[in-house]
Amino acid sequence: MIYLDTCYIIKCYLTENGSAEVRRLTAAADGLASCTLAKVEFAAAVHRQMRESRLDAKQATQVLDSFESDCLNG
Repeated sequence: MIYLDTCYIIKCYLTENGSAEVRRLTAAADGLASCTLAKVEFAAAVHRQMRESRLDAKQATQVLDSFESDCLNG
């Protein structure tokens, strides 16, 4: 099992420096874990991307929905 903090979780959903490496690592993992606070931090990180015009509202909603779906499905 691999523990991920928010800066690594966000790389699984958005293309940033290091995203490819994190995605490879998580794809090969036996399991993933994080703290509950990561959900709030993830939402804040997505909102920051929107404020900085890296995502529009529709894209931000899609990312948040995808993350929430993944959390619900383990």
